[in-house]
Amino acid sequence: MRAETDTPIWVSELVPTARQNWSAAALVAVVLVVFGALVPIATRPAAELNSFFPTLDAIVLITDLITAVLLLTQFSISRSRSLLALAFAYLFTALIVVPHALTFAGALAPVWQTAQLAERIGLT
Repeated sequence: MRAETDTPIWVSELVPTARQNWSAAALVAVVLVVFGALVPIATRPAAELNSFFPTLDAIVLITDLITAVLLLTQFSISRSRSLLALAFAYLFTALIVVPHALTFAGALAPVWQTAQLAERIGLT
């Protein structure tokens, strides 16, 4: 066991510096300003992008799988049950984006093919 006066081993145990606190506050301010600037055009519909959500889901799948593996590795070292729970939560979100990507009509196949398949299996 280590003494309480030792330097923390994990990044999560470190106390943020004044510069880090200031940077976080500045980032929040920038996000709020950008959000405020976008409020007037929020009711305008955007252009249709069929490939956006499958691409986003693929990115989420890969990054969440990597995060889950890193957290599981960290768990194998520290045996912290909270890390295990967090790792499985990331694993769940990585796997749940697969059905999420399949919910967008026309994203993985043209809309007419999706409609024909729905008719064939009796969904319409």
